[in-house]
Amino acid sequence: MNELKIITMQHQTDCEVAAIATALQISYDEAKSALRWQTLPFNANNPIYGNPYNLYIALINLKHWKSNKTLTQLLKGDYIPYKTIVLLHDPKSPIMKQHWVVLGNRLSNKQYEIYFGNDELPEIVSDTTLKGYFLAGWPNCAFEPYKASVYRLMWEKIKVWLCDKLY
Repeated sequence: MNELKIITMQHQTDCEVAAIATALQISYDEAKSALRWQTLPFNANNPIYGNPYNLYIALINLKHWKSNKTLTQLLKGDYIPYKTIVLLHDPKSPIMKQHWVVLGNRLSNKQYEIYFGNDELPEIVSDTTLKGYFLAGWPNCAFEPYKASVYRLMWEKIKVWLCDKLY
């Protein structure tokens, strides 16, 4: 088995790049390109590049799709460690301060390893803290990317195209 590479952030607001790169085990630059990420003034990166829709489009660009995960599944440990991407919210500013992370192992004492992207080492949080960060804001989002079939990718591209035409 290949050694797990934890990809870290290179900017203050590029957590989605690090999360996708780590979960898919691709380079930072590949994830950045798929997200079309770039530095914007006034820290506008998070609402523009960090929204779930943009991550889904990036997954399609990387020939992957996702299996959504509920909070209950996360708390039960029903997820793939190092492959599950979760959007967490700062309870003090849940809409403006969101952060994409990669979930590591669920430890035996109802604690979780969380890779925030600022370090190659995880932070350990309790199930209560994970639940609080997950539910503090909107949207509530957790998913496991997987290598998608050609048919799945075509279907998702059609849905993206339709959404762009309708809105």
